[in-house]
Amino acid sequence: MSKMVRYTLTPRNSLRKFIAGVSWDTDILSFPNANADILDAALAKCNFSAATDPTVDDDEADGYATGSRWHNTTDHTIFVCESATEGEAVWRQVWPALAVDMDLSDYQLVSGMSAYQLSSVLTTRGDIPFRGAAAWERLAKGTSGQFLKQGANDPVWATFAPADVTFAATAKILGRKTAGGGAGEECSLDELLDLIGSPAQGDIIYRGASAYARLAAGTAGQVLMSGGASANPSWDSSRIDGWVAAPTLTYSAADAPVYMVTISGDYSAIITAGMRIKLTDDSAVKYFIVVKSAYSEPNTTLTLYGGTDYALSGGAISSPFYSMVKAPAGFPLDPAKWTVTTTGTSLCSQSNPTAGTWYDTNLDLVVPIGAWMVGHQAFVDASRASSGWAQVYTTLSTTTNTETHQQFTVKQGVYTGSSANYLANYIEKNRHLTVTSKTTFNYLYCTPQSGQSAIYVSGDQNPTVLYAICAYL
Repeated sequence: MSKMVRYTLTPRNSLRKFIAGVSWDTDILSFPNANADILDAALAKCNFSAATDPTVDDDEADGYATGSRWHNTTDHTIFVCESATEGEAVWRQVWPALAVDMDLSDYQLVSGMSAYQLSSVLTTRGDIPFRGAAAWERLAKGTSGQFLKQGANDPVWATFAPADVTFAATAKILGRKTAGGGAGEECSLDELLDLIGSPAQGDIIYRGASAYARLAAGTAGQVLMSGGASANPSWDSSRIDGWVAAPTLTYSAADAPVYMVTISGDYSAIITAGMRIKLTDDSAVKYFIVVKSAYSEPNTTLTLYGGTDYALSGGAISSPFYSMVKAPAGFPLDPAKWTVTTTGTSLCSQSNPTAGTWYDTNLDLVVPIGAWMVGHQAFVDASRASSGWAQVYTTLSTTTNTETHQQFTVKQGVYTGSSANYLANYIEKNRHLTVTSKTTFNYLYCTPQSGQSAIYVSGDQNPTVLYAICAYL
């Protein structure tokens, strides 16, 4: 009679496994026990190169059994099968371990608080735990840009304010004065400003094209000069002699005895009427008085009066200077050099003049733009053959036959009741006058009386002089 031993086939690997303690043959001396499952588990199907995690469908129908291992090489996680029931497989992640799968009561993150307790306190991403008065508490997440600040007892989220920074003393600024990188330091204002260049007494700080810069101290007597927009300041020695370096002057036009030059930009409030100009033209230093300054984008036009001695050639102008003082070094102050003059040496006469009619002496004075002391001086005569008034008037007029400026009119006369009269007298009169354009004044004379024999302007006896002295002297 054959001997039989009972066994079962494993569904995972079809290996025969003896059933412990069960035999059809009483001659079997020993029987395997249930520990034969160890062999079965060691030979269970495993997946060591999966790209995803196992699911409930990775079960006994696929050959997996309790104890099977699954490696997700993408996420670097390891799973062990706890149950391979078809369609209900249970896989447990063992690496890295999940907090929910652990008995966290034995893991103390901080004294008196377990990880389990921590997870129950922190409910939202960004929460922070802190120790309250009697237990661990949750500090809810703050808003973007806030920082963690220590309150009177508990930490709080706060928005930065200057009061959050404290200093050891007054007049301090947070910066870094030590060479090289490193932590912030308290700096005084002096220490901060000394970071700009190499400091020395008398230096001045100014804004350069792209950063602040230091202008080293100048020499005694120099003055600080602005370079204007888009330029740096500088020390200037020119004001020692009364002259200030001017921007580039470009010849524009001539209307002798005045000349027009232009400056790029608006200098109408900087170089004004009455100021002096010094420049080099045609290899010679020349002086002028500004009689008009006007801006019309993009240039300022200066009208210059050169007096009796100076004219512009129309060429390039170099070394321009301007001055607001009355007598800068080298500037000629003789009024005769800054006077427009017309002189007449002939006799002007009118026989049997019509009363009230103005007659032209054919002498005129051309007054340039600007402010002037305008006047005239002459020797005049008037005669009549009978008793009565002998009178003669003279004036400067912008016409040749009418009185246009009464302030320039001079009246002379003599009266007798019994015989003929003759008047001879020297007259002079002047007044301040400002003209906005070049103006010609004619020298006229007349008599208001009828019956006169003649009237005269006797330049042959004493020169007749018409003049305009620049009022900016």
